[in-house]
Amino acid sequence: MDKPADQNTLPAGLPTPDQMNTMSWGKLINLRNQFGSNQAVQDYVGPYEHQAYARETTQDSPFLGGLQMAVVTPAYSVAKGLGIINAARALGADEDDGTRQSQSSWDELTQGFKGIGQGLSNALRGK
Repeated sequence: MDKPADQNTLPAGLPTPDQMNTMSWGKLINLRNQFGSNQAVQDYVGPYEHQAYARETTQDSPFLGGLQMAVVTPAYSVAKGLGIINAARALGADEDDGTRQSQSSWDELTQGFKGIGQGLSNALRGK
């Protein structure tokens, strides 16, 4: 698995990690789409998009969603790292043009598990 993106290569005006920590999955996927061919942006935003997806899935269905995300999060990261899964095709692209694909990373994996914890916490608090 690769290291997270070097923030020195990112365009100005992107949200900070603290801001992305609480952004919705929809907003983060839109941000990724906006910078589709910029690999540094994909690698910077991708882990937070994975976190938001895990958070929202788990919050919507704490038991089944949490169980699903606990299995899928590491399996997806490993499969993507091995080249078994192509995220662009999984998201509906006709061809692999390299867009919307962050590299598999430890940050992506840990942010996914952080999202599961956030989703469970939010569900227990009734958010």
